[in-house]
Amino acid sequence: MTDLLSAIVALLGSLFLLLAAVALFRMPDSFGRLSATGKAVTLGAALVLAATALATRDSGVAARAVAGIAFFFLTAPIAGYVLGRAAWRSGAPRVVTVLDEFAPDEGAAVEDDAR
Repeated sequence: MTDLLSAIVALLGSLFLLLAAVALFRMPDSFGRLSATGKAVTLGAALVLAATALATRDSGVAARAVAGIAFFFLTAPIAGYVLGRAAWRSGAPRVVTVLDEFAPDEGAAVEDDAR
């Protein structure tokens, strides 16, 4: 039963890591890449380490896995912030992908109903 549980957790962690790899290529700018990959890599690595701790059934390996998970959860937000700040300060281009569907057309007349 423990082997099945560790396999499921490892598979779930691998799927999160795959999601992070796909997001790395799909996001248009560095800020989107940081946002998408930072969270998915942290969760994926934590799940793979948890699966390793479950599969080995060794307290030493489990302690190292818990320490690794804590390290990931403590350092990933700080690293993402530092990388985002460096990208911002270096003037990395941003891609705005917001579509305002309620904005008036450029050529259409706009009536002011606020009066």
